[in-house]
Amino acid sequence: IAPQVKPRIWKYRMHPTKPYLWIGLPDSLDFEKIKIRPLSDIHYGEKGHLDKLFMAHVNWIARTDNVFCFLNGDLTANALKDSPGTAIFQQIRSPRDQMIELTEILRPIAHKILWSLPGGHEFRSISRTDFDPSEWICRELDIPHFSGPANIDILWKGYNFIFYCKHGEKTPGTEGGKLNKAVAPLKIQEFVMFVICGHFHDPTTNKVHRMCRERTFDESGKLVSFKLIEKKQYVVICPSFFGYYGTYAAQRDFPPGSSGVIDCRLYANGDYHATRSDRKE
Repeated sequence: IAPQVKPRIWKYRMHPTKPYLWIGLPDSLDFEKIKIRPLSDIHYGEKGHLDKLFMAHVNWIARTDNVFCFLNGDLTANALKDSPGTAIFQQIRSPRDQMIELTEILRPIAHKILWSLPGGHEFRSISRTDFDPSEWICRELDIPHFSGPANIDILWKGYNFIFYCKHGEKTPGTEGGKLNKAVAPLKIQEFVMFVICGHFHDPTTNKVHRMCRERTFDESGKLVSFKLIEKKQYVVICPSFFGYYGTYAAQRDFPPGSSGVIDCRLYANGDYHATRSDRKE
């Protein structure tokens, strides 16, 4: 019998038909800030998977009270017979074993994983068999799961922190091209604090500013004040847990990716930042 998942200290509600999730963190969490860490492009079961780095992140999340995380696609290698190139020979475990083993690795932090969505490696199975390995993992661990890009609001200390997350596709050859792909959702979004993108294996935090209208009404509905507020918006490209030499990336002459660390920091006073460093935790 598999060990049970630890109880969550947060509550959530998913929209019944739209990719929209509300998460309530308890105000009793008495921290200056909460860190939300993306776990993207893990590639578990592939030769290039950086096992020690990934486990360092998992262990740090498990022992650090003010840290939560989410899964942003390409969790396993999941190479099939008709996958492109030599992908199927880059695996060191079968897709089924990858799924089962990663589930057990994530189980100790499942209560801290706020949501999940698939990437291209999951869509391999979805397009051929209508089966999503990441959805199976999330059902086993009771994690909110989306079938594609997702809209998330995190409520804490009376503030609403707004996320838009996607995995991404079709890697451009330049840094500017990657950023253009990452910012594309802004064309159809209202103000979002964090736009999260994976897939490119190249950690980036790009801060832009948006001019937002703010209006105040009294109890009768009469307009009391109106003004323009400058708000910061972060476009985040997630790091990966995937190496380079000896992998399909090097064979196909893709540029090396980067691992690094990115955290979305939510402050108890309503402020927020996306931070990047080269630390391992």
